[in-house]
Amino acid sequence: MLAYVYQSAVDHAQLEKRRSGVTATDIPKLFGMHGSPWKVYAEKRGLIAPEEATEQMWWASRLQEKIAEGYAELYHRKIEWLDRTFEKDGEPLFLATPDFRHTDGLCEGGEVKTSLWGEREWWGAEDTDEVPPRVILQVQWQMLVMGWATVIVPAFFGGARLTKYRVDADPELQGELAEQARRFWKDHIEAGVPPPLDGSLDAKRYLRRRYPNATEELREATAGEVEICRQFVEAREEAKKADAKEEKLRQMLTERIGFAKGISADGYTARLSDVKGSTYTVTRESYRALRVNGPPMTGPEPR
Repeated sequence: MLAYVYQSAVDHAQLEKRRSGVTATDIPKLFGMHGSPWKVYAEKRGLIAPEEATEQMWWASRLQEKIAEGYAELYHRKIEWLDRTFEKDGEPLFLATPDFRHTDGLCEGGEVKTSLWGEREWWGAEDTDEVPPRVILQVQWQMLVMGWATVIVPAFFGGARLTKYRVDADPELQGELAEQARRFWKDHIEAGVPPPLDGSLDAKRYLRRRYPNATEELREATAGEVEICRQFVEAREEAKKADAKEEKLRQMLTERIGFAKGISADGYTARLSDVKGSTYTVTRESYRALRVNGPPMTGPEPR
């Protein structure tokens, strides 16, 4: 079997340009969708590498232009493929990389989306603006940057069905997005003050690289740090109870399934699948592991 490395199709010059401001893909992250403010900060400051393309993303990036051409043919529209980064007039901080624009006289952009069949339930009826919230934020930002009145979203489901959506400009929402972007850039990027960590794998890897060794002795914790420790211990105990309950239920289901392939009713399906055994050796780099002990106690969310 051949092994492939799926790399992003974005060139380095465009990637550097996108790091110089807030893009349409950054906007949902600032609101905690498909990422977090910390991830945007870490990417802009070079603390973490740009997100690597998955196999699905790799193929999608290569199919999008063809999907746009198919959309134009099916709906008798004229378009220009863009897929390059623009900045808003008078606002170099505001950036967008739209897929295409219409050239038949209407002030409309276009943003292609590819989705699996299982994701179809996140989208509404054709020719409406019933698209996932992250897409709403993304295309509203594109309209703000490009000066468009509308963005058409051709969505290609399961590699077999094209459905188009229409999102009109919302000046009030765009104003909120602009304010959020300016505040984030000033308070975090320019000030060099990171937002709170987000619990992601990227953040975990960053911390391991940032603090690989102890260079100072044990010190007394602040009141805020003690509260974080208390909440950590409480969360760990709750997770243990949840894991124990999950394992008990797993055993109960396994016993009841027995020699059957599985059970199914009322929308629930439980299967027992064969897993092949294997022998392998794993090599990993050393790192510092956190250990926390103490009595659990509830309190406000740590900041």
